[in-house]
Amino acid sequence: LQVATLNTPDGEITPVDDAILGLYEKACGYVPGDPSSDQGGDINTVLNSVRTTGLGKKEPGGHMRHHMVLHAYASINYRNINAVKQAIALFGVVDLGIELPISAQAQVGGVWDVTSGPNAQAGSWGGHSVVVSAYDANGVTCITWGALQRMTWKFWDAYVDEAFSLFFNPWKNHEALQVEAFDEALQAVTA
Repeated sequence: LQVATLNTPDGEITPVDDAILGLYEKACGYVPGDPSSDQGGDINTVLNSVRTTGLGKKEPGGHMRHHMVLHAYASINYRNINAVKQAIALFGVVDLGIELPISAQAQVGGVWDVTSGPNAQAGSWGGHSVVVSAYDANGVTCITWGALQRMTWKFWDAYVDEAFSLFFNPWKNHEALQVEAFDEALQAVTA
């Protein structure tokens, strides 16, 4: 949401913590106070929730504060790096599913890169979702745990297992997009 609104006329929107917690409860089954329900979620389920109901907090009288709707999203071939780069350039953000290895723990705050040994096993730390907002010849910059994290293309190849291009409402006015054609194509494939 922050990346999607950063360069819009209204400026960056940071959702309030209770909006994020509410989304986690609704889309992932989390129950506050019950640690056993803190099991993460499925990216498709979370994206569908934001697409249908938005992200925000209802104020008295039904007004939504920091309300943001995901206009659409699409799975992209995460092995097609050119498609990933195009999605980042056009929509500002790509959501990734990563099977993190334990070895990535020691690299938080540095650069996620491939190592060897038993701690390099895909998924040994668990599944994780991050958003990617930038790329260069060496890799990508993702946002995770409230911070920027570099990731090499080699790490991407080893551990990324899904990617989604996100189309938030503020981007509908982007001059490079033909929203009507996009909407028609979206309706055709989702009908």
